[in-house]
Amino acid sequence: MNKLYFLLLPLIVISCSKEISDDRLVERNGLYYEINSENPYTGYVKNYHRNGQKSFEGYFKDGQKQGVHNLYDSNGYLIQSIIFQGDNFFSEKFHKNGELSSQISGDSTQIKTYIEIVYDETGKIIHCKTFGLPNLNHNYCKKILKKERETIKNT
Repeated sequence: MNKLYFLLLPLIVISCSKEISDDRLVERNGLYYEINSENPYTGYVKNYHRNGQKSFEGYFKDGQKQGVHNLYDSNGYLIQSIIFQGDNFFSEKFHKNGELSSQISGDSTQIKTYIEIVYDETGKIIHCKTFGLPNLNHNYCKKILKKERETIKNT
């Protein structure tokens, strides 16, 4: 009987979670609200392409982007994944062949500091950019971004 509860609990939680499309949200003073609501939005946002494929999915908590937000092309392939945690974000974009195109980590409120690595379609680093930080070599950029991703993902 206990196993049944563990199987049903995720279904109950998911079915009770609110889900809307982003055209039902408005931004006011840096927070997202459902149209005609005075309370910051908490719930899932999903959009779909005209062909029925998912185009976007993400979660908002108390009017702020939270957790993983994914963007998809019209064929359903992941083109960008962004992890939001508080004021920080970590983004990965992908080439059409599925290879990593770029990685960015930074402050999502005012982009005071960020690190970006751009890759070619074979996975080779083209360049590493920083803003508000000293210029870094490619290997050091990769180490910092790997650490940032893990920190943001695990908090």
